[in-house]
Amino acid sequence: MTRPTNRLVRPGRPVRRTLAVLLPALATLPLAMPALVQAQDAAETMAPARQCRAPGSIPDRGALQRAGDQPMDIRAETMRSPGRNAPISFTGDVELAYGDQRLQTDTLIYDPTTGEVRLPGWLEYTDAVVRMRAASAEYDTRDSSGRFDGVQYYIAGAEGAGNAASVQMLDETTARVVGFDFTTCGLEDPDWQLKAGRVELDFERGVGTARNARFEFKGVPLLYVPWMRFPLDDRRQTGFLYPTLGTSSDNGIDLRTPFYWNIAPNMDATFTPRFIGDRGLMLGSEFRFLTRRQAGTFEFDYLPEDDVDGEERWLGRIRHRARLAPSWTASMNFNRVSDDDYFLDFGNDLESTAIQFLR
Repeated sequence: MTRPTNRLVRPGRPVRRTLAVLLPALATLPLAMPALVQAQDAAETMAPARQCRAPGSIPDRGALQRAGDQPMDIRAETMRSPGRNAPISFTGDVELAYGDQRLQTDTLIYDPTTGEVRLPGWLEYTDAVVRMRAASAEYDTRDSSGRFDGVQYYIAGAEGAGNAASVQMLDETTARVVGFDFTTCGLEDPDWQLKAGRVELDFERGVGTARNARFEFKGVPLLYVPWMRFPLDDRRQTGFLYPTLGTSSDNGIDLRTPFYWNIAPNMDATFTPRFIGDRGLMLGSEFRFLTRRQAGTFEFDYLPEDDVDGEERWLGRIRHRARLAPSWTASMNFNRVSDDDYFLDFGNDLESTAIQFLR
């Protein structure tokens, strides 16, 4: 795509104000992909996500530039306005630039009477976080509603990519995504994908809801969830976290479905039912707290009866740190397990499985 070389078009204030609203609307579309970073982190615990080919060469994340005093420039080959209240059309290599945001398209039409903005053909949007393409779009500046069809998106730094059949901005705080998918592989033939039939987004509450969500590997569904809720920002919320699925020759299938309890701003707990195919059902628990002078973590994992040897297996951990005086601190790191082979059988990583003795 070549950069327009013709004259710079600077529309009047009403048009500038309208188009300045369109860019932030486009910027919210990445949130339509359920907790992308978290979904990616959960998926990367599985081998396919680490082995697949990254979705193209995309620049690393840059700095957001969204200050209110940023100038907005519009470049186009032609600008037509038949009358004062007639629709204004920009055609030919149209480019909007506002801070770190860029919008490129062939045709952009704004109707000052109705407040509608239409992009009847392709469009490409980029900023410091995402690059997005769509087949067409329309946006109503009066109620901040709009629709984007045939969406394809890439997260900066090659962190992920995907598609959406349509993204509907219902108002300033809610949106709906239909036909969503996400992967950290290339879009042409991804090894794995996270898909959902419909996703509802509530930006005011910071909550998204996905329906008919499933995880696919090589086109084969491995995990199906008819309904799930996920965060859109860093506000903590009680609910299920993303499950993790793995397999090994010693334990067979290993599935974890953690539940997070936001008890208070300074304390929380996580309960993790863990199904180990060859050993049975284990329950993991973790409690954390933080005060001005103290911080601590308590963990206890328990398997009533190991199907391999018929024995009870468990792990207990206490980590505590306290500030007794300005120059005095005390700390405790206590670990105990049921047997010498616990970390070898149930360790989550190389560091855990390498532990042979607790002193």
